[in-house]
Amino acid sequence: MTGIDQGGHSEITCERSRFIGLVFPIMSLEDVRSIKRKLKQDYYDASHIPAAYVIDGQTHLDDDGEPQGTAGAPLGILLRQANLDLAYLAVVRYFGGRKLGTKRLREAFRAAGVQALAAASFGEVVSESEFDIEGPLEEMGIVHRFCMETGARIVNIHYNKTINATLLAPDYDQDRYRSHLPETWTLGLPTVHRRVVAHSSKE
Repeated sequence: MTGIDQGGHSEITCERSRFIGLVFPIMSLEDVRSIKRKLKQDYYDASHIPAAYVIDGQTHLDDDGEPQGTAGAPLGILLRQANLDLAYLAVVRYFGGRKLGTKRLREAFRAAGVQALAAASFGEVVSESEFDIEGPLEEMGIVHRFCMETGARIVNIHYNKTINATLLAPDYDQDRYRSHLPETWTLGLPTVHRRVVAHSSKE
């Protein structure tokens, strides 16, 4: 799965109307809401800010008052053509006083979107599970052995009356992980986190 590592920006002019393309990485619907709020604040005097975003393979379109099919749809097509997930593509429009017609309007939104994506950098979307293990203080070697055997890595570790370690691993397999822990240890339920690992620039 390909995602956005670094966002992109573009700006074109068509018949005195300005079209500012912007692409952002997203990981959740809260990110979508946050980006929308920020765009409305930063471009409070814009005519419209249509957008498209894709999250978990589902594409969502928003014409934001532009004629139906002229803004959100072409942006959504660009995201699908690029095989992107977890990406938000918006185009800020400042009306220049001349109506463009639906065809030219669609072309302008598409062009701004294409250039914004061209300015972005991409990477692989990876998922990791964060979970806790806890056990007796005298068995501190268990944590490092567990990591060696499962490929998990330590995020945080606390020593009190017990050892409590927060770990990250690419795949959470409860049965397999349980088999690598003594009965005196507990295994917590996972929380899944996603991040984008940038593609290497080396060919």
